[in-house]
Amino acid sequence: MVKETKEPLLVDGKEVTASKVFSNTTKSGTVDVEININAAELSLAGKDVVVFETLTSETDGTTIAVHHDINDEGQTIKFPEIKTKASDATTGSNIVEAKEDMKIKDTVSYKNLIKGKTYTMIGKLMDKETGKVVLDDDGKEVTASVKFTADAEDGTVDVIFEFSGVKTAGKKIVAFETLEYKGKEYAVHADINDNDQTVLIPKVSTTASDKNNGTHMSYAGKDVTIVDKVEVKNIVAGREYTLKGKVMDKKTGNPLLVDGKEITAEKTFKANGENETVELEFTFDASALKGTTTVVFENLYEGENEIGTHADLEDEGQTVEIPEIGTTLIGKDSQIHVINADEKITLVDTVKYKGLEKGREYKVDGVLYDKETKQPLEIDGKQVAKASAVYTQEELEKLDKQNRRKSGVR
Repeated sequence: MVKETKEPLLVDGKEVTASKVFSNTTKSGTVDVEININAAELSLAGKDVVVFETLTSETDGTTIAVHHDINDEGQTIKFPEIKTKASDATTGSNIVEAKEDMKIKDTVSYKNLIKGKTYTMIGKLMDKETGKVVLDDDGKEVTASVKFTADAEDGTVDVIFEFSGVKTAGKKIVAFETLEYKGKEYAVHADINDNDQTVLIPKVSTTASDKNNGTHMSYAGKDVTIVDKVEVKNIVAGREYTLKGKVMDKKTGNPLLVDGKEITAEKTFKANGENETVELEFTFDASALKGTTTVVFENLYEGENEIGTHADLEDEGQTVEIPEIGTTLIGKDSQIHVINADEKITLVDTVKYKGLEKGREYKVDGVLYDKETKQPLEIDGKQVAKASAVYTQEELEKLDKQNRRKSGVR
């Protein structure tokens, strides 16, 4: 019988029954009657089943005794049921930041346990995409368990997963739980598509470039604008988020300062889907920043809670160079800065560069200036000398190595 409905338990429309014929040799004794059912197929989780017994005589078929008490605990079999809800252990949100000290709480609601008995709840985190157990940053499976004594038939217990999960960025993680009593499994909740069991781990990736030229290089001018294109993965549509960005000095690893102030930007947006692309602009005076390598860091927030970050000083996608050049002018024949003014001469200007982007072609233009007048050097109204050369970045590197060898620098 199903205690809740007080109706017989049915399989394919038929009552579940069993019987056993026995002969007694004493007035008192016991006999076992086995009833075989598939509890999973019958969806008995969370239900009580009560066994009713009737004793009849095999001789004449008359009823000798019955035991039909729907409230008799001795006749009752309990089928436990568990459900879970996973969240960030600190914020309570279903969005969790990928970091070294991750803490996910799975609150397991249980039903139909025996009060006073001690159970074990065993959990593991699953990767929704692969269907495999999530691995921490050290390559170990992320699992957790807790022993508890049921204070009542129904209640809740928290299973806490603590692990380093920087590499989990971009994943959807599902908490699976198993209830055991004395080493035997009594209930399982393992639904890879259950949203309540699922937490989202956002992933933030960025591509920074100069607004004017679209490259990873900015001219050291008065008004420079770096555009950071930020791609955010694994957020919830309809919720509001804030991106906060900061320009860093790669050499020092500290925020880049202009007039003593950090260069920052932020934008609040409402997500239209799980993945969003947002652009932040950083405008600043770069005239004193020749030779500086800048890296843009981004942090993603939901309310006051940080839920994602991209802060890698070595990420070329986040990097914008502010190139610097310097030159050394000598006579080609004399190889010094002093040249005979009575002869035809060839000057070589060695241009030293820093912060050029690989894979591009560059043009170097040179003009001789009169130091006294600070104007291009002219004879009969025409510039005395003007030269240019086109190089790829790789060719420039080759020339630089050759010049360093000539000067004895390695």
